[in-house]
Amino acid sequence: MDLPAEMKVPIESSDDLAVSVKNLHPLLFKDGDSYCCELGPNPAEGVFGCGKTVRDALVDWDMNLQERIKNADENDEAAAFARQYMNG
Repeated sequence: MDLPAEMKVPIESSDDLAVSVKNLHPLLFKDGDSYCCELGPNPAEGVFGCGKTVRDALVDWDMNLQERIKNADENDEAAAFARQYMNG
């Protein structure tokens, strides 16, 4: 997803970040009053999460990622990519 630089929010390195966030480095951005997190070409094809705070967005994204991996078929490129980088 191509966003203007002013919308992007850096993810601060922290011990309490989910392993998925540390390994996959999703895009975090501010959209109005919400923070959104995305991995993939767009929200429909990738993994997306939102929340009122950075932490809420990252937690929502991680929950959506875990659900996506759990229910993915062999044609799900986003889930396959995530599995590859989550398992080292």
